[in-house]
Parts: sequence; structure tokens; C-alpha cells
Amino acid sequence: MSLYPVRYETIYTYKKLCELFKEDVLSGSQQRVQLKQWQKKYDIERIAKDRYIIHKEYNDVEVIEQQTYFKSKQYVSAILCTLLNNMPNNVISVNMGQLLEILNMVNKNFRQAKYNPELIMPHILEPDEEDIYDLPLFIENVEKMSKRIVKDVLKDMEERRLIMQIDYIPMLAYKIKTGEKTYITQIHEADNEKERPIFIEAQRQVMAYFGYEEWTDCVTNLNYKQWKKAKELMTAFLKEELKIDYFFYNYKIVLNKEGIIDEITHNFTQMQRSFNIYMQDRILNSRMSGLKIIPANHKKRYVEVLVDNQAEEIK
Repeated sequence: MSLYPVRYETIYTYKKLCELFKEDVLSGSQQRVQLKQWQKKYDIERIAKDRYIIHKEYNDVEVIEQQTYFKSKQYVSAILCTLLNNMPNNVISVNMGQLLEILNMVNKNFRQAKYNPELIMPHILEPDEEDIYDLPLFIENVEKMSKRIVKDVLKDMEERRLIMQIDYIPMLAYKIKTGEKTYITQIHEADNEKERPIFIEAQRQVMAYFGYEEWTDCVTNLNYKQWKKAKELMTAFLKEELKIDYFFYNYKIVLNKEGIIDEITHNFTQMQRSFNIYMQDRILNSRMSGLKIIPANHKKRYVEVLVDNQAEEIK
């Protein structure tokens, strides 16, 4: 509901709009900026010189759709706050892959394509194709793009005291073959007695590889490619010592629901779909070098199967 006594489908002059929104009368470029600010919240049409009609007030989803900058962060913040507000507890444990799914940045097939590509390939390949070489490149770059957005939002939420990240929990995964091309994955938190000490040693080896004496130096200074190398080194060590297939981190987060509730959306389903469509378009038109080199027809098929939240889940 509007905070102002707006009369929709009624003609307003510019001065009347200023009276309605309780703002000063401006001129020139300042007036144009002022009108653009109003048009972020309301569908305002200029029908003639100094004549305007307000058709409607935008809801929170439509407000974001009008934005040019920081659109992705606004989507993620609204969706994430709504999800966190509905959690039964004030402390949660969640990993980045789960966050990308529940935020509708990718769909459930994306994780399958990352860890069990043989299940996904038949649904992507054309009849005359034997392989699509650039699927791992697509997954790597979409993850890179998406994780950067989520990490920025989590950092912003922590700065605003909506959440507090209190721990990164190492999770160990084992793939157990159940058929010729099928697996089940067993995952558990690294135990403190045996597995965490080995995990810490894996981190120490990464420090030595990059020439650092403290883990915080790695956290602060390694770029994306170096982190990829660090994870390869740790995975190889953990495979040797613990026979795992891969590992990841869970975020342990404390929620301040008193603050979060002020940030939620009341148009959750619409918000999720709008954001997913935005992500599809952003991926297809991305200027990231890793995505630009993927042929457009390949990229389109990957988006349809692995990103679109209305795609059929492949099991």
C-alpha cells in the first residue's frame, strides 16, 4: 500500500507530483533525476508536457526489476531474508551449493552435472554428439559468478547485524557406486578426533605451497585460480588420507530474526522466478571470459537444463 494518497489514472502536473511526494520543486537535470527516482517505485507515464499519469505502485519484485545497478544483490537479499525468517531455529548450517539452489540461481540438475555429469549428459547432448567439452567450464564460471554475489550479500547482512557467521565446518563426501552410471553420495561433518586434524594438515600444506605462514594470509590473498589450485591440493591429500571423493564447507550462521523480518518479500514465488529469469539472461550475456568462449548454442542448452527453475529435475 502506498505511503502517499495517490490517485491512479489521474493527470498530475509536475508541481502536483512534488506536493504528493512531499518533495521540493526542482528544475533541469535535478528534476529529471527526481522523476527517475519516483519511477523506480511507481509506473509514471509522461503523456504531454508537464502532464503525468500514475498507473500503479510497483511491488517489491517490480521495484528490483526497474533497477540497473546491484540488481542481483537486491534479489538475493530479499529471497534469503525470507527463507531465513522461516527457519525454525536461530542457528543454521548450510553450504554454498544449497544456497545457490534455494535462491534459485541454479536448479537441482546443476549439482548433478557437477558431481555426476554422466547422468546429465544424455539430457543435454544432441543425437549426433558424443560429448560436450565445455560443460565443466560452464559450471565453474556460473559458480564463480553466483558465489561472488552470495558472499557479498552475506557479508553485507553481517555488517548490518542481520546474521553472524560463526564457523566454517568441513564436510567430507564419499561417492558409492550403485550401478554402471549411478552413485549415491554419503556426507558427514569431519570429526574432531581423526578427520579435522588431517583437514588442518591439508590446509597447512596449502600454506606451504603458496609460501604463507598463516592461514589468514591464504584467505586474504589467494585469487580465484589460486583457490581452485588450493582445493585441488587439499582434495588430493584428503583422498589419500581419508579416501574421500571431495569436500566442501558448511556455513554456521546465527540469525537475528528481529532484523531479518523487516527485509522479507511478500511476493516470494514471483521474486524467485523473476530472479531466476534474470540469472538466465545474465549468464547467457555474460562478459566473463570463461563464459564468452562457450558456443551460444551450448550455453543456451546448459541454461535450459541446469539453471532454469522450471526445468524438469533429472534423477
